[in-house]
Amino acid sequence: MKNKQATARRKRRRDLKERDRWLLSLEREKEELWAILQSTPWRPLKEPFQRGWEREFLLSEEAMRRKDGEQIAAALALVNPIQRCRVFPFQEYNWKRKKMELWVHRLRDLRPCDWRGNPVPEELFKHFEYAPGRPLSRERVSHLSRNGWSGRFVFRYPQYVTSHTRPFMVTHERVALPEVERRLSEIETALLNDNNQHRLYWLKGYSYYRWSREQYHRRLRLDERRVEKEMREAVREFQALEEDGPGRVSCDSCQPVGVKRNFPGFRLRVFGGRRLALAS
Repeated sequence: MKNKQATARRKRRRDLKERDRWLLSLEREKEELWAILQSTPWRPLKEPFQRGWEREFLLSEEAMRRKDGEQIAAALALVNPIQRCRVFPFQEYNWKRKKMELWVHRLRDLRPCDWRGNPVPEELFKHFEYAPGRPLSRERVSHLSRNGWSGRFVFRYPQYVTSHTRPFMVTHERVALPEVERRLSEIETALLNDNNQHRLYWLKGYSYYRWSREQYHRRLRLDERRVEKEMREAVREFQALEEDGPGRVSCDSCQPVGVKRNFPGFRLRVFGGRRLALAS
């Protein structure tokens, strides 16, 4: 008996390792296929079409007439967000209030982590400030970096910019690769089945998506309880209709779907209250 149990555990462990290798190979193949799609060339459309609206900030003529107008334009390009939306006026979903609200167009602030990846030229320091009325300088940036300052750098001339909205036109599209797209859809379908995506996140060490076998089986038990609850509600609906008058409910065409029927009062072969067939 012990030998049979040990053999079953080894087989289960071997199956899990093979499944993990298969999931990792699917992830590598998916990344390679996405890289192929992203590297395909663009081709112009015969008839360009509009897909919503886009807006960005533009400098005023007064700012362009300044001696340092080109530097201000370069500084604005670092904090100028280009927003696109399908509807006008621009709207965004507020997750806290659970509804659509107007999308306010604001200049982006620079953070110290943004400067590490794309160093800002020294001549543009003076066009940002770390506090009201306190422009940046090379010495000040070094001092803030040494002290571990984690604030934000703000554009100094918001009065020189205005928001400009224009139609967002689609003029080009990528060359289609049907075989690559078909294989990508197959991989995504395989990852969505049997909790494979969460298992893959667990294998890659992602902290947010943690795959747990206990949570997986607990979710299955919750699904069974939900199905049993729907069955009870279906029985109550049938009993209420039966009390009103016989011959109003027909369930000859209803078939069992492999649901447990271990609760009292079950007399119908149905799955859920929504599938009761009412006779005319």
